[in-house]
Amino acid sequence: MYSDVKSLRIKKLIYLLAGAMAAAFLVLSCLSHYQTIELNQDVFPLNSGWTCRYDDAEEKVALPFQLRVAPDTVVSYSNTLPERLGSDAGLRFRTRMQKAEVLVNGKEIYSYPEEELLGGAIPSTWHFVRLPDGSGGKTVEIRLESPYRIFSGGMQQVLAGNFNDLFYRTKAGQIGVFRMGILLGMIGMAMILLSMLFRKYYSMGYQKALGILLIDAAVWLCGEARMPLLMFGLEAKYYITMSALLLCPVFLLGYLCLRWSREGGLVLRCFFYASMVFAGVCIALNIMEIVKFPEMFPAIHLVLAAAAACAVWIHVKAMCAGTIRSSEMICVAVILAAALLEMVLFYTGRYTQVGMFVRIAILIYAANFLRLCVAAIIRKLRQNIELARELRMSRLELMNSQIQPHFIYNTLNSIRTLIRLNPDAAYDAVYDFSTYLRANLNSLKDDDLIPFRDELRNVTAYLNIEKLRLGKRLNTQFQIEEKDFLVPHLCIQPLVENAVKHGIWRKKEPGTVWITEYETESFHVIEITDDGTGFDTTMLETDSDKASEHIGIRNIRFRIEWLTGGTIDIRSEKGKGTRAVVRIPQNEIGRRRKERMKKDESDRG
Repeated sequence: MYSDVKSLRIKKLIYLLAGAMAAAFLVLSCLSHYQTIELNQDVFPLNSGWTCRYDDAEEKVALPFQLRVAPDTVVSYSNTLPERLGSDAGLRFRTRMQKAEVLVNGKEIYSYPEEELLGGAIPSTWHFVRLPDGSGGKTVEIRLESPYRIFSGGMQQVLAGNFNDLFYRTKAGQIGVFRMGILLGMIGMAMILLSMLFRKYYSMGYQKALGILLIDAAVWLCGEARMPLLMFGLEAKYYITMSALLLCPVFLLGYLCLRWSREGGLVLRCFFYASMVFAGVCIALNIMEIVKFPEMFPAIHLVLAAAAACAVWIHVKAMCAGTIRSSEMICVAVILAAALLEMVLFYTGRYTQVGMFVRIAILIYAANFLRLCVAAIIRKLRQNIELARELRMSRLELMNSQIQPHFIYNTLNSIRTLIRLNPDAAYDAVYDFSTYLRANLNSLKDDDLIPFRDELRNVTAYLNIEKLRLGKRLNTQFQIEEKDFLVPHLCIQPLVENAVKHGIWRKKEPGTVWITEYETESFHVIEITDDGTGFDTTMLETDSDKASEHIGIRNIRFRIEWLTGGTIDIRSEKGKGTRAVVRIPQNEIGRRRKERMKKDESDRG
C-alpha cells in the first residue's frame, strides 16, 4: 500500500511537470522574437582564406575553426568575397551562444541579436545575411563574442550564394535529423495513447511515463537539430530546449521509479526528488540572472550522466533477475555508448556531430520498446478473450452446480408441509426460495459484480431454507461491518452452502455457521466459519469425485481473482470445522469514504 502511494505521487509529479512544460512552451511562443527569412538556388562554401584576429594576435585559418579564448573576447574572422557573387547574394553561418556582427568593407550590415532577448538569452542560431549589391570582391568581416568560455572564439562553416537558396540548402541538410526527433516524439505519444486506450486490459503506468520521457527528449533533440524554424521565436526555442534538457533526468528517474520501485528503493526515489530540486534551482538561477544555462552545462551533464548510470545499474539488476528482455538491454547499452561519445564531442568542440548518435540510439530503443508494448498488449488481449470465455463458462457451471434438482424437490416438499402446519412460515419460505432462485439465475447476466448486501440477502435466503429441514441443528451468527462494496455473483453463498452441507449436515450435534465481515487497511475481509466435521483441503486441488462435492471452490477462486484481484483461503481440520476467508481489495472510493469517516470521528473527538 505504501509503495502504491509513492508511485501515485511520482506519477502526479511527472504529469504536472509535463503540463507545466507545455504551458511554458505556449507562453514563450507568444513572447518570443522571430527571425524573418525569405525563401531560396546556387550556393558554394566559403571556408578557406579566413584571417582570425583577437586581442593582438592574427592567424590564417580554415573553417570550421575552434579558438580557445576568454569569455567576452571579440574574435574577428575576415575574408575577401568572390567576384562572381550574383544579385540577391547572401551568407549563411551558425553560431553557438555567440553575439555576431557582419561588416562589408567596415560597414555593419547585420547584427545579432538586434535587440535584447528575454532573460538576456543568446540562443544558438543560423544567420542568413543578405549582402548589399556589388559586394563581390569586397572584404567581409564576422565578429563573434560569447560570455561563455566553452563557446568563445569558435567559428563554423560559411556558405555564400543566392540568399533564398541558402535557406533551402540549410533546411534540406537538417530535415533528416529533425525528422528523427519528430519520430521519437510520435513514438512517445503513441505509447501514451496506447496506455490510455488499453488501460482496462493492460496496466501501462510506467509506459506512460516513458512516453513523456521520449516526448521530452524529442523536444530537446528537435531544439538541437539546427532546423531553421521560422514559426518559433528564438527565446521559445532556446528556453524550451534548455528546460527539456534539464527535465530529462527527472523524467528518466521517474520512469525508473515507476517501473522498478523495488530494485531502486529509497535511493532511487531520493535521486528523483533531488533531480527535481536541481532542475528547479537551475531554472530559478537563470531567471534571476545569477547563473545562465550555458554556464550550468557541466553540472547539468553531470546529473544527466548520473541518471543514465542509475538507469544502467537498474537495468543490469533487472537483467540479473530476469525481468527485462535482452533486446531492451542491448538498446540501453547502445544509448550509453552513444551518450559517452556525444559528451566527448561536445567538450572537444566538434559541435557539428553532437546529437546524431544519441538520436539514433534513443530512436532504436523507443521503436523496440513500442514493439514490446504492442506485443504485450496483443498477448494480454488474447488472454482476456480466453479468460472472458472461461468466465462465462464458470458462471454456467456454477449455476448448474448450485441449482440441483434434489435441493429444489426437498425445498418444495418442505414448503408443501408448512402450508398445512404453518402458513405464515410457508409464506416466508416461498419468498426465501424465490430470492435464492433469482440470485442463481441472475448470475448468468453480464453484470459480474453486485453489492455485498445483495449477496448477503442470498446467503440469508439460503440459510432460512436449510433451517426448514435442519431446524435447531443449524445455528447462524452474523457480524457485518460494511455492506456497500462489490463482490462477484455467488462468491459467498456457495461457501456458506459448503459449510452447511459438508459441515453441519454430517454432524450429529447442532452446529453453527458464522458469517463475519470487517475491513483492513486495504481489503474487505469476509469469513465463513463452521464447527462441523471438516474435510481434507487437498481435495480442492484435484479433479477427484470427492473434490466435486465441494461446490465450485476452484470456480469461485477463479472469479474472485479475475474480477476483483482478491483471494480466497480455505482451512479445515477434521472434527473441528472449516474456515473460508475471502479478501476483496478496497477501491479508491471505499478508501476515501473510510478516510472521511476517520476525519469526522477525529473532528468530533
